[in-house]
Amino acid sequence: MEYFSLEHDQRLEAIGSSITFPEQVVQGFEHAEDSQTVFVKPERKQGYSCIIEHPVFLVSDEIQRIFSGFAPNMKSKTVHVINPNISSQDTYYLLDIPEIDCISSTHATIEKGFVKKLVIREEPVENQPIFKIKSLIRPSLVVRLDVAEALLRTSLYGLKIQRILTEAGVEHE
Repeated sequence: MEYFSLEHDQRLEAIGSSITFPEQVVQGFEHAEDSQTVFVKPERKQGYSCIIEHPVFLVSDEIQRIFSGFAPNMKSKTVHVINPNISSQDTYYLLDIPEIDCISSTHATIEKGFVKKLVIREEPVENQPIFKIKSLIRPSLVVRLDVAEALLRTSLYGLKIQRILTEAGVEHE
């Protein structure tokens, strides 16, 4: 099975720092209310991408709809991003994504706490369509090949999809 990481496209400005998040949202899924409202800071122009990575991982409505087709039991909470500067509102979702300890201890390269070459073990993943990799400093959302293909068939803005090596894939190279 092939897996891919999803992250904010670094060529675009990260928008999370332009938003004021309440503490319970920053603390994570279990602390957030079912529906939260957050505000874009005054005098900030906001270009919305389909994913917000920091300070909390949020996905757009379009990504949420795709994810729910592959993981219908995944819980989510709504986060309304309001920009009073331009009188707009966008909906994002805070997801309850399983965290799996799946970094390969024999093939991955880790230096000073940062992963230089990410390789995952497939056994702990057990064909999960969507998951986070446990123990990474930077959040890493991972999807199975079929989920990545579904995302690529849409016109998502600001999303970077990158292949992740598995131990089986490394051994065949």
